[in-house]
Amino acid sequence: MSSCCSFNCGCASQEAPSQESPVRGVIDVTTMKVGDSAVVRGFRKGGQPAYIDKLLAMGLIRGTKLTVTRRAPLGDPVDFRIRNYHLTLRKDEAAVLLLEASA
Repeated sequence: MSSCCSFNCGCASQEAPSQESPVRGVIDVTTMKVGDSAVVRGFRKGGQPAYIDKLLAMGLIRGTKLTVTRRAPLGDPVDFRIRNYHLTLRKDEAAVLLLEASA
C-alpha cells in the first residue's frame, strides 16, 4: 500500500468511519467541545495530499495530542492547542484528521 503524502505517515491505509459502521475510538472534530482532547491517529482517505503535507508540516503528526481551546460563535473555525502553540482550522479542513479521544 502506498502513502498519499511525502511524509510516509500511513494515511493511505486509514479509512474514514462511515455512518453505517462507526469505528470505535475515532471521533470527529465537529463533536468535540471546548476542553476536549484527542490524539491524531492519521488522516482520512480522500484528503488532498498537498493539504495533508501542510498539516504534517504544522505538527499534526501521528501521536500528537490536541485540545479544543475555542470555537467561533457559529462553531467555525475551531482553535486547537497543539504542542506549544495554537492552531485555528475550519471544521471542513480539520475533518481530514482521524482523532482518538484522549483524557
